[in-house]
Amino acid sequence: MDNNHEIEDLKLVRREPWNKGKLIGAKPPLRPSHVWSIRTKLQMADRKRDLALFNLAIDSKLRGCDVVALRVDDVAPSGYAMDRATIRQSPGGTSAVQFEPEHMATVSATYRVWAGTALTADYQFVTGSAAISRDELSTLELDPYHLLNLGITQDVAGGAAQLFGRIENVLDEDYETAYGFPEAGRVFYLGMRTKL
Repeated sequence: MDNNHEIEDLKLVRREPWNKGKLIGAKPPLRPSHVWSIRTKLQMADRKRDLALFNLAIDSKLRGCDVVALRVDDVAPSGYAMDRATIRQSPGGTSAVQFEPEHMATVSATYRVWAGTALTADYQFVTGSAAISRDELSTLELDPYHLLNLGITQDVAGGAAQLFGRIENVLDEDYETAYGFPEAGRVFYLGMRTKL
């Protein structure tokens, strides 16, 4: 009888990392066209809760982990919704960073040229925006910027539909709302809205 123990070839089982082939680290922000596409799909699916959370995340520029950590009392203390809430983003356990511009001025105007036609203009000045660096170890102040947006709308089919056009960032301003991710330059929109 052979007392030698047979040693079987042990195959090393190599597991593939869960994030192989996936983008890791900071991601570029959504473009305005992506934001409107997501909002439209959520509205069409009548997913009000998801739309509210998405709007909150986009408008506040909070990360997903900070959005899901919000409580109703953070934005509606005593059951009354606040017009403006200061939400602080916590960068990995360090001190909280206010993620809202220190100073922001907005002026909007609408001029009705004739029945069914309107011209709109929006001007926005933002300064004192804080952002977290990509390594999440420091807070940076972003450069101030000016935005000018122009638009036109025309009612058609007796008001059952509306043609619209819009130019955002008319002055082609270079600016960032998140550190390291410059916003798109001048953007043009053309479209039609209809009532079903």
